[in-house]
Amino acid sequence: QDLVLELDPANGTILNSFAAPFNSTWAGMALDPVSGNIWYGTNESNTVVEMTTTGVQLRGTNYNLQGGENGTIAGLTFDATGRLLVATTNGRIQILDLAADFATPKPTLTAINAAAMAGTAANGSVAAANIGQVIELAGTNFGATTEVIFRTRNESGVPGSAFAIPLLVNPDGTRLQVVVPNQATTANVAVTNTAQRDLGFTSYTDAIFRQQTLSFTADAATTVLRFSDSGLEDVSNESWGLDNVKVTQGASTIFSDNFEAAAKPQWDDARIDGSVTSPFTRFSGRFANASQALTLGGLTIGQTYTLSFDLYALDSWDGASSNDLFQVSANAVVLMRDSIGNYANTQGQTINASQGIRLQVVPTLTGTSNGRPGSHSAFYLQGSGFMDGASTITFGATNFVDAFTNGADGDVFGGRNDTYSLTAPVVLDGKIRVTTEGGFAEITGPVLPDATPSLFTGLQAPGLVGGTPAGAGPAVNAGQTIVLLGQGFTYQTLVQFQAVDDSGQAGLITRGGTVNATGTEFTVQVPALARSGAVIVRGAAATQNLLVVPNLRGTAGNLVAGQVVLIDGTGLVASELTITIDGQAAAFTLRTVTDAGSFNIGGPTDGGVQQLLSVTVPAGTSAGLITVTTAGGTATLHQGTQTTLAPLATVGDVGATLATAQIVTLGQAENILVNSTLGNGLNSDRDVDLYRVELTAGDLLRVSLATGTYMHLRVFDAAGAQKAAQTIYSSNQPIEFHPAVAGTYYVGVSGYANITYDPLVAGTGTSNFNSGAYSLALRRTEPGLTRLTGITGTATLGTPAKSAVASANPGQTITLTGTGLVSGEDVMFTIMDGSSVLSLLAVTPTSVAPDGACC
Repeated sequence: QDLVLELDPANGTILNSFAAPFNSTWAGMALDPVSGNIWYGTNESNTVVEMTTTGVQLRGTNYNLQGGENGTIAGLTFDATGRLLVATTNGRIQILDLAADFATPKPTLTAINAAAMAGTAANGSVAAANIGQVIELAGTNFGATTEVIFRTRNESGVPGSAFAIPLLVNPDGTRLQVVVPNQATTANVAVTNTAQRDLGFTSYTDAIFRQQTLSFTADAATTVLRFSDSGLEDVSNESWGLDNVKVTQGASTIFSDNFEAAAKPQWDDARIDGSVTSPFTRFSGRFANASQALTLGGLTIGQTYTLSFDLYALDSWDGASSNDLFQVSANAVVLMRDSIGNYANTQGQTINASQGIRLQVVPTLTGTSNGRPGSHSAFYLQGSGFMDGASTITFGATNFVDAFTNGADGDVFGGRNDTYSLTAPVVLDGKIRVTTEGGFAEITGPVLPDATPSLFTGLQAPGLVGGTPAGAGPAVNAGQTIVLLGQGFTYQTLVQFQAVDDSGQAGLITRGGTVNATGTEFTVQVPALARSGAVIVRGAAATQNLLVVPNLRGTAGNLVAGQVVLIDGTGLVASELTITIDGQAAAFTLRTVTDAGSFNIGGPTDGGVQQLLSVTVPAGTSAGLITVTTAGGTATLHQGTQTTLAPLATVGDVGATLATAQIVTLGQAENILVNSTLGNGLNSDRDVDLYRVELTAGDLLRVSLATGTYMHLRVFDAAGAQKAAQTIYSSNQPIEFHPAVAGTYYVGVSGYANITYDPLVAGTGTSNFNSGAYSLALRRTEPGLTRLTGITGTATLGTPAKSAVASANPGQTITLTGTGLVSGEDVMFTIMDGSSVLSLLAVTPTSVAPDGACC
């Protein structure tokens, strides 16, 4: 009848009886020699229970969890030392540990033994490793279900965690080996143990996390402690419970409940589960996709309290990968939010974790690809451990700080954070270093392709935009295009310029270019950092010297002693630069903003290069003549006025050759408008109008044309050689011509199709049907003259950094003041696009005052 009977041993009288806890075919009972209670077990249960002599169950232990075989219990007894022995139906004796606790053990982490195989760690006394390296951890309670928790930063700079399974664990659980996962970042590493076995309920593994301890500060006399999950599937699949809950303050117990009786009234939910007596006892639960709340009153505001509890995580919790989280809060203040992974230890668990120990993840750098630093195109750094938004890339002495994760200042990609996409045109060839929080890695520089043998016999430079060269020979402004002459040039030819960066470090810059069909001419732009010296063609034995001449374009600020002004220019070489204002030496700092190739306007210009000098105005200034000198030459800048002459209306047909050209008398700082008609001469549809002007070396001749049809502008020297050209429709870009030498120059106007006429012979070229009235604007400006005197503008939104300087928001209209401003000329702005690429942008004014004083 499955009854337990208490008998009088003298006569067999039944003194007491009660139902046995389990059915039985075979069974065993034994009296506890210490407590006198009864231990009972049968072959139809895997639990051996302790109960009083009246049948009240006190506790149990799971026979199977201690190595017993299912359904084999046949007898119990205590030996002389107090151990409980189980006789089994298969002829074995099993010794049970009555104090066994099947809680998931909490591991400790005492050391990380690792030194990076590549790169240099930030701190030599702290463990360091590279991505993919095997490291060793020391501690306790390591086992088959141990996970190692690494902090990560993915290719987009988003922080996260990676949960790595050890490769090996030693037999006593004190050492393990693990691979540093992809995208690991410098941070504390911790270890945790996930569920080890099925403790009851369904067939999935279960975890008991003992003595989870949290602190909270009461912000009200009544505090609600809420325990919740993040949305588990169902009690039959994923659930949890609470046991041995206690709230203390110092030595005083404020609340406690072990749920062996009914749940106390402070609980929101009174349900209790006692269906699995071992290894569990009665507990609050089971809960899934739900919460349990404990309301405590009478707390003292501002006082700190300690909450401890046992958490039972039952069945197939899926961990961080499925957002299976357990959370505890006090009046909505989160005290704990951890993932639990019972289902498989690759799912990610943070609960029950050890204290962390710092691991430095050191980057590696193996080379470059898809280009190189010092060019305008994006290139790649190859390695591992790059941190988007948290890296510094150093080229020589120039640092690029990647502080943002939106890719604007560098973009990391690759499964191991192994590729860095960058653009760095304003740097020298040489050492490259990547630095993260974990340390740095560097290489001596990019590997250049094998040089193709060639001959380098000379070079051609266009006329200077500004400045005066220091000597004879080819001279150029930074950003201009030069043509190298020789043989054997290819599209893979690389040219190296002598250069100095803003810190004063000297070196080389390597640039590519374009080659003509015969390989005899190679065209390349002069970099912003270029200095005077030898130009090198890789693969050619000979070199050619080039003078890089400084040029000044404008100032911002008032030339008042003690004030700091900005000076805009090119060819400013930090290590050899001197600056004077009215003969007085001035202190300065230099910043190269944009490089050649960013912008190009018709004619020989400085190609979008921009350098900014921050200059402290010295005492003794008056007229404000700014002079800069480098090894390449000298440039000056001063404010002046531009005089507009009375318009010139031509009479009859303008001469069609250099010998018969219309003479235009144009002094320095003067401009004039010539009104005439094309197609009214003897040459009909081959009509050409030529104008003669006298220029000084370094002058700026600006030529623009207003017409209702397509026309063509050309500039010739005295021998008839073309120096510049531009097709015009309505008010397209003008020609800006800087003569290299003083002399007579000619401006030709023709119909669009007639662009190859001979200026020495009338009636040559190609017939065309584009003719009619036009207005030709000629402006001659002396070297180093700025016609701007000020900017009027106040930002409508926000607060400017300097109240004494004009300000504006994008899209706002501002007013420039000066002299000789004419319609159609451009205002240059420095811009930065969404990828943090700096360049120059030409903007046509919306209006110009008739007297040329503002626009």
